Amino acid sequence: MNTARAAWRRLEPVHGMIYFVPEGKPRYAGLGLSGRAGYFASQSAAFGRAPAELVIATFYNFNPEFVRQAVDGAWNATPPQQVLDARYAAAGEALRRARIHELPDLDEVVALTRRAAEAACEHAQGRQARKAYSCAGTSRTAPTAYRLALSRLRRPG
Repeated sequence: MNTARAAWRRLEPVHGMIYFVPEGKPRYAGLGLSGRAGYFASQSAAFGRAPAELVIATFYNFNPEFVRQAVDGAWNATPPQQVLDARYAAAGEALRRARIHELPDLDEVVALTRRAAEAACEHAQGRQARKAYSCAGTSRTAPTAYRLALSRLRRPG
């Protein structure tokens, strides 16, 4: 197995958990976002007040009408930064519940993950996410959620 595949297999559960853990839904609901609205708003909040078209283009594997129904009105219910804060808090809480913060050498893993994520952003030419971030006019990058969630592991709440 090559290094990239090995890294993906180890990090994907940390990334993918936010879609399935119970900590997210009540936080999004507390902001006035339920069901699909919470899911898509939490996924796209890093873009700022992204229009449905940008979210549809970014998550191109979903039915466009499905995404549009979920996103329309999300930013009227709550600002994107509050959604990001809720997502990061939910991720941190879930990761602590899994006791990830107790793993040996966590600081080294976090530092290496941060370096890899930042390097990936520098070499993402032609990728859909890179195009979407450019369209959104934001300097935020996809690995922001990784960095913030991992950096908050050692902090309560």
